[in-house]
Amino acid sequence: MKEARPLGRDVRKRFLGYGVFSGKVVSYNPDSGLYGIEYEDGEYEELDELKVQSVLVPHHENKDLRASMHVGKTIAVHRSKQVSKFSR
Repeated sequence: MKEARPLGRDVRKRFLGYGVFSGKVVSYNPDSGLYGIEYEDGEYEELDELKVQSVLVPHHENKDLRASMHVGKTIAVHRSKQVSKFSR
């Protein structure tokens, strides 16, 4: 049985020279057959179904990934506030 469309699923993709980025499948275009992926850094790309399947985070890892992404963003915001506070 074919798996349901991965809309809303988390992805993790390695970009050579840049590292691994987490994101989410945010859209599907039935005309082109491409899925829209939005990454944690705000970047966006479209991938075909085979490529999406290769970067999907397994269901059992989704909860842990979301928690680590939240912690990272919180730390980044906290650090940026410290820098701006002391740079005056």
